[in-house]
Amino acid sequence: MNKTKKFLLMVFALIAIVSCESSGGSGSGSGSGINNGSGTPIAKNGPSYSQPSTGARFTLPNFSNLKLNKSYATPTIVKEDMEQANSNVIALTHYNVGENEIGFNLFNEYKVLNIISPTTMDVKGFAISIGRGASLFEPKELVANMLTRYMTNSNNLTLNMHPGSSVFLFKNGGVNLSETDPNTMMSLVPINQRPTINGTGYNLAEFHNSVIHIDKDVNLDNPNDLYNKLVASNSSVELNEKMTITGTQPNQIAMQSIDTGSRGFNGNMSDANINDGTIKLTGDNSFGAYVKNGFFNNRGEISVGKNSIGIYDYFNVSDERPGIINHGKIILGENSTGMYFETPYINLLDKMTEHGIENHGGIIKSDENNAIGIFEKVGNQNIGNYISSDVPTTISNMGKIELNGDKSIGIYATGTGKYKVYNTDFFIIFPTNVKSIIKMGDSSDKYNPSMGMYSDNPNATLINDGTIEIGKNSIAMAGTNGTTLINNKTINITKDGGVGMYLKDGSIGLNKGIITTVGTPNDAVGVVVGKMQNLQTKEQFISTLTAVLESLLPVVLLKTMETSKLAVEL
Repeated sequence: MNKTKKFLLMVFALIAIVSCESSGGSGSGSGSGINNGSGTPIAKNGPSYSQPSTGARFTLPNFSNLKLNKSYATPTIVKEDMEQANSNVIALTHYNVGENEIGFNLFNEYKVLNIISPTTMDVKGFAISIGRGASLFEPKELVANMLTRYMTNSNNLTLNMHPGSSVFLFKNGGVNLSETDPNTMMSLVPINQRPTINGTGYNLAEFHNSVIHIDKDVNLDNPNDLYNKLVASNSSVELNEKMTITGTQPNQIAMQSIDTGSRGFNGNMSDANINDGTIKLTGDNSFGAYVKNGFFNNRGEISVGKNSIGIYDYFNVSDERPGIINHGKIILGENSTGMYFETPYINLLDKMTEHGIENHGGIIKSDENNAIGIFEKVGNQNIGNYISSDVPTTISNMGKIELNGDKSIGIYATGTGKYKVYNTDFFIIFPTNVKSIIKMGDSSDKYNPSMGMYSDNPNATLINDGTIEIGKNSIAMAGTNGTTLINNKTINITKDGGVGMYLKDGSIGLNKGIITTVGTPNDAVGVVVGKMQNLQTKEQFISTLTAVLESLLPVVLLKTMETSKLAVEL
């Protein structure tokens, strides 16, 4: 008789309701359900299984050392606004320009500002501005027009610049990084037509509410790189295809966008914060993308080192669409997170046409310890007059999350908002039909395991409509503090000590799919339930294990923690 032949055990309509009573079932410890032909499992001693620690091991990077772009409302105080003028204007002889104020806002050659006599401007904000609305800036040509066509006698102008102020403010347009060199920006202006500029610590140019197209490779370690000299506020960033951003120092940010909203300068979502290139940061505490109140689309590759985040997005405004979408690849170092999203407002997410976080055909991968594929923290507050009537989906993994390191979490959902999280196959044309999978590696300690999907939010529902595969001592789906777990598809336990579903502290579990072993793992557990849980299994609970043909099949069907009452129908 072949002693390694596999059996397929199918148990239909298994219902386990656990309470504080102690009658029947598996008693107070651990047990294996073995069918004796009577329709009732016989208690059989199995491997011990104490409550594992499912406490969060995630810590945010240190934000205090980051160099973040400025954010401010477009200045409304303008000393001479040629865009609103009816005709040519003669300048005064002196102007005081405060912070977040503009001296001259120029328009075109049909509304000219004449500097007919010596004029001084004391500048704490912006000396000269112009908008381009849905078109690209060509800074050298534009500066030449501003100083020779849209103004006359610019040589009569003296600018006394304060630290942090800007000579030129370019608004509402786009620019290629390669054209932002401050050393050549006035090269087309004849020397005898240039204003006199006094001061230190000022910026020659600043781009506001614009889109920065990164059309050349960037080295964040080089202080003379144009990207490190660029001043951009409330602007979106696009890393062009085949371009790279690299850095080896701590606290670096490859792409950042603060208070830009969800759309680019022409109102198109496709222009808002896109990576089509390659980002590689090896320093600690770094961010592939840092976004606040905006949308980010990764279509390229992002790689970050230790204690870092691939894409970070924090949202707390009411009139824009929040979120992150990953069509590309994110590689993580130790103690790092692929996509991080946080908002205190649950009703923001219900207004989206897509989800808060989508891994849409993308890949999130790490071979290092303590990595998190997707992290989300959503509060239960409402902002504005819109009240959500539905339960929004805030995370959808429609791609691959593969975390091979110890103590890692595929999807970690927290906060207090009422929302749904999906690991789901995708069957629409773009980009192609995708089979979603969360694949977790081995855990060195079953009391501190890796987990495929985990939540401690009592109002969250985690749903597996795809595949979760786990290694040694790891858990596929874990819920604490009242979380609801639903398995509609497939959970594969591939190595010893793996657990399909783990419920604790009032969490609810529903298995309508398949929980199965792959190969011959020992001590595999379909479901572990703690005190005061509720588990319902309505379709199939399948376990395929190697067994000796002459003996009873030692399949571990269900383990219960604490004293429990167990009912099983076969």
